[in-house]
Amino acid sequence: GGGGGGGGGASGGGEAAAAHKVAMSPPGGSPLPRRPQLLPVPAADVLYAARHSLLREVRHAAAAVATPRGPQGTAAEAAEAARRLGALRLWVSALARGVPRAVDGGLLARGLAELEVEMDAWEEADLPGEQQWAGMLQRAGISEPSGSQYLSEAATRLVMCTSAMPARHGYPCSLWLLFHTLLAHASPEHAPQTLEAILRYVDVFFSCAECVAHFRSLALHLSPPPAAAPAAGA
Repeated sequence: GGGGGGGGGASGGGEAAAAHKVAMSPPGGSPLPRRPQLLPVPAADVLYAARHSLLREVRHAAAAVATPRGPQGTAAEAAEAARRLGALRLWVSALARGVPRAVDGGLLARGLAELEVEMDAWEEADLPGEQQWAGMLQRAGISEPSGSQYLSEAATRLVMCTSAMPARHGYPCSLWLLFHTLLAHASPEHAPQTLEAILRYVDVFFSCAECVAHFRSLALHLSPPPAAAPAAGA
């Protein structure tokens, strides 16, 4: 038999609508609190952060390596150099394992694999200098997207992290998405190493001092999350 919009005999879409109303409107008329909506992470934002970290943040640190530090250097300077170099090696490896591949056909992932080989062969005790680092990136095909064949337009623009203040919002926002993606994609055996790579990247290379302070305040509570859905376009 037929049923009205709120009738108990409604079928098809009416039953679905009624079930929805029951779920959202418990006795008393107050709607149930909504669960947080899990949005897919835009792969373009993740690739932007990975590329920016190497082309800008690491390059800035590499430029500082050329600063004179005396003919021999102190033990403290040697330890700091080893800390920087170790952080970079971990970061490149984590990126090579975890960046999305679908949106750019795996182009950045292949470049990162080549860069990882170069870093493994690097025999100096500190970061490559600015020109050496630029050469490594060029040989790996990792370059600024504008005016190059690096990525399609869809993979070079921020999607979720667009901002009128990109220095404060665009890159930091996309970097947080990158961290999430790297951990979500990490296999159980690589998850601890990936988390260490993230922590050390923030400590050594991230130029937003306010962001670093906030991140450090949370670092003691961080642990690798369970496997999650991949980034959209991954």
